[in-house]
Amino acid sequence: MAYQPKSYRKFLVGTVSAAVVASAIVPAASAASFSDVTKETVKDHYQNIATASEKGYIKGYGDGTFKPYNTITRGQVVKILARTLGDDVDTSKTENFSDVPSNYSDKELVEASLKVRAAGVFTGNGGKLLPDQNITRQQMAKVLVNGLGLEALVDSDDTSRVKDIDKAYSEYREDIQTLSKLGVTDVETFNPETNLTRAQFASFIVRAYDVKESRTAKPSVQDVTAVNGKVTVEFNKAPETAPTANDFTITKSVNAGTATSVAPTDFKYDASSKTATFSVEKVEAATAKQTVSYSVAYKETDAKSGSFTIDALPAASILSVGAAGNEVTVIFNSPVDTATAQNVINYTYDRDRNDSTNVPVHPTNAEVNPKAVGPYEAGQVVTLTFDGTDNNGKNILVPNEKGSLNIQNIKSNKGTIIASKTVNVNPVAAGVEPSVTGTLTNGAQTSEEVSANAGTEVKLNVKAKGINSDIISARYRIQRPDNTFTNWTDLNAEDGTFDETSETAVGSIDTTGFAGGEYKVFVQTVDASGKTNGDGEQVATLEITKKDIVAPAVTTSEATYKSVDRAVEVKGLAKDAESDIKNVQYRVLKYNSSTNAYSTSTEWTNATAVDGSFNEKSENYEFVTPKLDNSASYLLQVRSEDSAGNTSDAQAVKVGNLISTGGTSAANTFTTPSSSGDSKVDSLAVDKVESITNKQDLKLTGTAKDSAGITKVEYAVYREADEEGRYEVKVQDFGQTGVTPNDGSFNSNEENFTINYKLPSVDGNYLVVVRANDGYGNVVTDETAKVTLDTKVPAVSVARADKETDATDGIPNNTFVLTFDEQVTEDTAENVKNYVVKQQGQVVESEATEVELDDSTGKKVILSFASAPKAEQTINIASVQDLAGNAIKATSVNVPK
Repeated sequence: MAYQPKSYRKFLVGTVSAAVVASAIVPAASAASFSDVTKETVKDHYQNIATASEKGYIKGYGDGTFKPYNTITRGQVVKILARTLGDDVDTSKTENFSDVPSNYSDKELVEASLKVRAAGVFTGNGGKLLPDQNITRQQMAKVLVNGLGLEALVDSDDTSRVKDIDKAYSEYREDIQTLSKLGVTDVETFNPETNLTRAQFASFIVRAYDVKESRTAKPSVQDVTAVNGKVTVEFNKAPETAPTANDFTITKSVNAGTATSVAPTDFKYDASSKTATFSVEKVEAATAKQTVSYSVAYKETDAKSGSFTIDALPAASILSVGAAGNEVTVIFNSPVDTATAQNVINYTYDRDRNDSTNVPVHPTNAEVNPKAVGPYEAGQVVTLTFDGTDNNGKNILVPNEKGSLNIQNIKSNKGTIIASKTVNVNPVAAGVEPSVTGTLTNGAQTSEEVSANAGTEVKLNVKAKGINSDIISARYRIQRPDNTFTNWTDLNAEDGTFDETSETAVGSIDTTGFAGGEYKVFVQTVDASGKTNGDGEQVATLEITKKDIVAPAVTTSEATYKSVDRAVEVKGLAKDAESDIKNVQYRVLKYNSSTNAYSTSTEWTNATAVDGSFNEKSENYEFVTPKLDNSASYLLQVRSEDSAGNTSDAQAVKVGNLISTGGTSAANTFTTPSSSGDSKVDSLAVDKVESITNKQDLKLTGTAKDSAGITKVEYAVYREADEEGRYEVKVQDFGQTGVTPNDGSFNSNEENFTINYKLPSVDGNYLVVVRANDGYGNVVTDETAKVTLDTKVPAVSVARADKETDATDGIPNNTFVLTFDEQVTEDTAENVKNYVVKQQGQVVESEATEVELDDSTGKKVILSFASAPKAEQTINIASVQDLAGNAIKATSVNVPK
């Protein structure tokens, strides 16, 4: 492929993979192989040096060192960047830099300089590369931004952290801020004029690559988080259009087994967090531990996986046995098989385990409870009934006698055998339901009735009491103000185990998300005989302080398309019943015919409060959108947030003077008008300036006219005119900083304006170019100012006139030739009072008798005094100015021999 300069201007767009391949075939040192590179010596740069070295971007020295803190030269930077280009570069028509000719001793630099010159990264200085010169941090910024096309990757919400930007030359400021906005540099003090070290450049180029790769990558799944019943997908970047469930390919595998396709439900996408969530069928626990993995791919991109573990079901077992009256209650830890659990042969009761004469008996009936009992599911509780007497004619269940129950051959509802067990039983008289009382604690409040702010954790303390049997569990639920209930939550035994007739149970209530109102706390407990206190008793009341959970209402009173500005001006009202308005925002979405959808062209942007600030329950707002394209369909939305954090849904704005004729014809979409046929700005006249000055402040005035209205005036600044009058160094790209319309805004057919600009503190030739835009986007440009900035004061040398000519006589010895190093002004050079002869500080001659400036050069002055100054005297020169107005420093020279 032939090298194409324009496309290769962004020369690193496709070179990451190429560079990786190159590093595989070109032996590269690792950071560890450099004797002077350790984590201690280079600290934060260590990993970046390692990465750059492994990819073959950087090399060390012959002695095995890297010299990380040596300053890096322009030639070294050229070599590094050229390595990233690989061999696919045609330099056959590229001219060598004059100081790196084809026969230059460093052949790698010759080839590298041709590559980067073809790429437009290094244009040189007067045709020279200057390879041995150090490169500053600000120069590096321009090289990376131009080379990688980083300026195109900046998002509207990216911000710069650099605080010393004013110390950088104007032509580098935007590039430095670009690096900061993208995170290539994260410092606040950038030190733009400081030379760059080799370690720093390694970090800069690696970070720049990382940013390039991440921001140009296609939207894809970056991370998958899975829990039972729900999968959350995080994107590496937000898709241009909101994804749907059909955009994903999802499979599930259990314990790394065969993957099966999954159909998601309840799909939701959150653009702000770049996450999609969807529900999947829950996986039931089994007798063995399970690792469930979900693989998710977005469109044609690579899949990512997320997994979770489901613990094996606990072995089926007996939780508790209690006896009251003529019944024994057996509670298992999971539902049981009805057939085996209701077979009375599987239960044997010994009335007195200490009496060997009585014969154990089976219950007359065994019944599995088909309903839940407190926290125990249907099928977990079995009731055994013992009627009649034993072989000794005694009742089988006698209060306070020490019996025992043997349980065997019972299966769980999963078919597993439950281990046989003999349980000691101490029967009690037929009792009544257990009872509960409780209190809540919030800070200093401890009572049956407390108040709390939403989001507060409130402690719950419960006293549970069984009349005859031990308490075996306790739980609570809350009745909301709308009379609905939360799910049950288990309480913990304060002493660690529920096994006594009186137990203290404890827990906490998280009130996050609770609205204002009264919440009733109900507690349910179960004793060993299987008795409960019904569906639970109310033990406490919690009053939640009222909290605003309703979003404000936002309406539009006026929305008008301004043809001159090609923008929409909007006015409206935001109101909230409970809280102050915090802000109003708008965004602009543009119709994309290829996707048949609207995508964001202007992200959410703050509107302006008409009264100056958003701090009341009712606020008028206004805003003007950015300039819109001609003949394009748009959707304009507004939203508002209150001080309680509630944000309204986005509301579409109806633009009164436009109708919906394009796009998807969604509600309140609109189409901007086409251009009127106007293809140019009528006129732009700026006062011409051509001067040499020592003042950095530059002021220009002008007038722009157009029937469609002038919408913007911008200017750019260039430096360094060569012999052919070309200005090749861009100091400042087109922008509006310092441009002031005389009437306050650009919104009329004729605009007078003023431009104030401060030239950089670098002497040289500058060109200012001004351009104006009309309401249809037409542009006219005018070259207005050519200024030479000269802040250096002139210097002078003195010689006798007879030494400056070929004549041997006839030239008086009181005549001298003054040679300045630059042109000086005639009025100051020929002012006789600017030349004085002194001896030992005393004035001998207060002025010259004759002074003449040589018009041919403007640098030589013929000077005569009334009498010939003597060798012990001095000639003193002052106040002579160059063409920029810089006056010579007071200079005293010995009288030449």
